[in-house]
Amino acid sequence: PLEVQKEIVAEIEGYQKVINGARAILDNYRPLIPIHPDWPLVELGEVCDAIQNGYPVEQIDEPGRYKVTRIQTIADGTVDLEKTKWTNDEVPEERLMRGGDILFSHINSIDHLAKTAIFQSSSVPVIHGINLIRFRFKQDIVDPSFALWSMKQDAFIEKARSFAQRAVNQASIKVSDIRNMAIPLPPLATQQAIVAEIEA
Repeated sequence: PLEVQKEIVAEIEGYQKVINGARAILDNYRPLIPIHPDWPLVELGEVCDAIQNGYPVEQIDEPGRYKVTRIQTIADGTVDLEKTKWTNDEVPEERLMRGGDILFSHINSIDHLAKTAIFQSSSVPVIHGINLIRFRFKQDIVDPSFALWSMKQDAFIEKARSFAQRAVNQASIKVSDIRNMAIPLPPLATQQAIVAEIEA
């Protein structure tokens, strides 16, 4: 009957509102890392093998030798390899992305500045393009996923944006300013336990 149909529709729409609310919470979720006062604060430059600007190459739309990351590649906080370009340029081996490398948006609109994402793997070699900084952490002392979550903390993002040099519709942060920023560094086993809890 029509009345029953309306009751069912109202119930379904109520569920949809719950789903939409949950999705909004997840989209904006950033876990808070409880920082112990005994943990040392270390500058990023001290715990990275490399902190580099993107490698300049000619970018093309059709498939080529390497994928090239762009600002859009990390727009949602993950490395989305569907949002890349291609290049056939020669690229030094050390410029290829490796698992655990973190990309950081340092030229963007102020609201998107300091976004980060971690690279896991790819069946096609990937290089990081301009407008992104790549962090390659010393993995014997830093779990890259712990570094990623540390860089996603509100306090870190706000500090990074405080270095921004603003222009029309865009802002930028110098590599030297980011290199000197610090993150808390507990023992590696503690980092891994925190990451496991966050990922769970």
